[in-house]
Formats: sequence, C-alpha cells, structure tokens
Amino acid sequence: MKFDSESFKKAFSRDEFVVVHPENVFAEIGKEKWSTIGFFIPADGGMMYIDNMVIPSGSKNAVFLDAFSLPPTTNTGASAYTKTTQPFFSIDDLSNSDNISDLGPDLELYNQLWQTIRHQH
Repeated sequence: MKFDSESFKKAFSRDEFVVVHPENVFAEIGKEKWSTIGFFIPADGGMMYIDNMVIPSGSKNAVFLDAFSLPPTTNTGASAYTKTTQPFFSIDDLSNSDNISDLGPDLELYNQLWQTIRHQH
C-alpha cells in the first residue's frame, strides 16, 4: 500500500499496482490497453475534485487543454474545443459523490490524521 499523488500512474502502467485511484492513469497507458482496465465509480459514491484553470481574456493563442482522464466537463462551452468526445463517465454517475468542503477549524485535525495514515507501514 502506498499513498502517492503522482508516481502511481507510472507504477500502474508497469503493473506494480493492481488498484489505483483516480482515473487519470489512462494518460500513462496506450489506448490499445484501455479495454483491459476496469474503471468504475462506486455506487455509494466517492470523493470528487475540481481542477481549475484560467485563460486571460487578452490571450492571443488560447487553447483548451484536452484531458487524458476523460471526465465529463462542467464547462458547457468546452466540448467544442476538445478532441475527446466520449468521457468514461457521466455527471449522473457522480450523483452520490461529495466535494471536499472547507473543514474550517477541523483542518488541522484532518491534516494530522492524514499524516498518520501516510506514515503507517
């Protein structure tokens, strides 16, 4: 078991891990192998995240980045600028999932618990 936010993708592509989270491991694996990977969102839901990006309005050569993770976009105008047309899941598949909320004064406790989990061997 390992908690890692970046190298797990390459490790998964080298068969060092058999289960990983999240879906962006597809960026490390050729499309010809995608059908060999079981991707699912638990019916009970899970944690959601939101990636953010800003393009200044005066940009001369602005392009919309195409995501390897192939999630559905919440930006209704974005699909016209992406090459990916078929996401792995729909917004409806996330109906039981939660966004991480501001933990307020409990943030420090959360961080302490997370560090405890990370350092367990």
